[in-house]
Amino acid sequence: MDFISIFEDTLLDKAAIPSVKNNGQRAIGDIIEGNVIDQYKHQTNFIPASGAKSTDDFSLEIDGVQVMVDVKTHNLNAEMSMPNLISMKKLRILLQDDTKALVYNIVSYTHDEEAGTYSISIKDKQIIPIHHLNLDALGIGALGWGQLQIKNLKKVGANLYNTTQTKEEFSKGIDNKYKEFAIKERNKWDKLLETL
Repeated sequence: MDFISIFEDTLLDKAAIPSVKNNGQRAIGDIIEGNVIDQYKHQTNFIPASGAKSTDDFSLEIDGVQVMVDVKTHNLNAEMSMPNLISMKKLRILLQDDTKALVYNIVSYTHDEEAGTYSISIKDKQIIPIHHLNLDALGIGALGWGQLQIKNLKKVGANLYNTTQTKEEFSKGIDNKYKEFAIKERNKWDKLLETL
């Protein structure tokens, strides 16, 4: 499935992003996410997120596949950007399900602040199927069962994705990363137990 062509005509309308009071990046992220959802919600194949903890922000039903879309915002003003993507437990289940696909809509923006209000400018949008994410750009954070993360979105740039990487190659690479993570976590807890 050509995920890019499905979404390529929907670059955010910069004029549709309002100014926002300076109450944090999350508020800006919520506005951008809402703007993306607004572009798709009138389509007949639109499926809203099932809940606040859903993997996707919305989905599109395409040729019998639920294409789950997770909107991620990237603040270009920030020195560090390490977005959480998905729990490893959910990811491993998802990768075994051929009726579902996960796509990241990464929206990069800058903002100018004046009198406690941010003026937001959308600079770029990338559509990246999860299996095209470059394994070298990913890490696993010690949250719950493990949380897949982009190590530093600010630094990886064009190395964020690999369009020739197959779902099978990605799955195998992720399993290897997860095994390394689990061993490190076990060793960490073994050391803690020795002190108790």
